[in-house]
Amino acid sequence: MGKTYAGYSDGYGTRGPCVVLVLARERWEALAVPGPHDSADVWWGDGGSGALVLASAILADHFGYVPPADLCRQFTWDVVGRWPQGWSWRLDTPAIDAWLDRVAARATRLARRPQQP
Repeated sequence: MGKTYAGYSDGYGTRGPCVVLVLARERWEALAVPGPHDSADVWWGDGGSGALVLASAILADHFGYVPPADLCRQFTWDVVGRWPQGWSWRLDTPAIDAWLDRVAARATRLARRPQQP
């Protein structure tokens, strides 16, 4: 079953107080933040630690476990870090799956490149 993730911020154009929700089974709930972090540690719009915490939380919810740190960092750079600070956003399961397909295709292409001597 697909989910929708949505983020809202009170700090227009800045890292203001943020709320991130997930819609599953027709009900909005706060997105769980894994590890020693909490929702106050979350933001988007850059490649910093708050964006990484959010990327990890979204992917952990998507997979049902916290994925490897390298995948979370890539998701931060490719997706979460590109959302404008202070603006709302939405992301759904098909968009995450499409991003994962692109990452897998890119990794396969890199693995097939001949090594330089």
